[in-house]
Amino acid sequence: MFSFGVFLTSRSLGFLKQLQWIAGYSIIPFIKRVKTSWICVWHETRTKCEGVSTLGVKMANVTTSAKDEETEEIRDLTDGFNLVIDALKLNGISTIYNVPGIPITDLGRMMQASGMRILSFRHEQNAGYAAATSGFLTKKPGICLTVSAPGFLNGLTALAHATTNCFPMILISGSSEREIVDLQQGDYEEMDQLAVARPLCKAAYRVLHAEDIGIGIARAIRSAVSGRPGGVYLDLPAKLLAQVVDAKAGASSLVKVVDAAPQQMPSPESIKRALQLLESAERPL
Repeated sequence: MFSFGVFLTSRSLGFLKQLQWIAGYSIIPFIKRVKTSWICVWHETRTKCEGVSTLGVKMANVTTSAKDEETEEIRDLTDGFNLVIDALKLNGISTIYNVPGIPITDLGRMMQASGMRILSFRHEQNAGYAAATSGFLTKKPGICLTVSAPGFLNGLTALAHATTNCFPMILISGSSEREIVDLQQGDYEEMDQLAVARPLCKAAYRVLHAEDIGIGIARAIRSAVSGRPGGVYLDLPAKLLAQVVDAKAGASSLVKVVDAAPQQMPSPESIKRALQLLESAERPL
């Protein structure tokens, strides 16, 4: 980039006006004949960029380009909130049973704004049982969304019963920051929820990075419906939801569960044994 300037004293005001007249009307037509792209011509109070040429060096409007790049970058970003919603929708889940509260209040609002059906309850245990019942009836995992610590514990009862009764259900709870909880420094509603839930459900997972939200939700869904169905706990720390990632990378990180519970045909020997039992039964139902 080439620039030039003229430094004059106050006594040269008349000469300055003449120089501006020359630069504005005499020099520019001459420079236009040279093959380049931009030159800045000085005016009385500001520098104005004119679309002319200078010495074969092509210059870009740096300010405009920076704004365009910044705007494009903002358009191409996503966060943990949207990745959770997109991952659930990708796997055909459109109904959530929850009790709103920190740190999942905004998540519930964004779910509802995205078209998902949000059913709120007065107590997490009721929301959990509704999710478990939905899983039993639809054969898809019912989703219960709760706050951390007390809300998580209230929903844990339904999660344990869903595991015992083989109802596909996923309990998703917000949680405190891992760095503080692991050092027992006294975070808000501090509790190692993953350790508490693990003995009472079929599987328990924690997601710490926004790029892993897709695989975390996919694993929870597969675990809830495959083999012997049951309850699964998914721990989402509050800091996770606000993490920002590239939109393309976030979209590519989402996983759709395919044939999580494949149907298996029984062997001919098993069918034969079942028929023999029915034939020999005295009072078959």
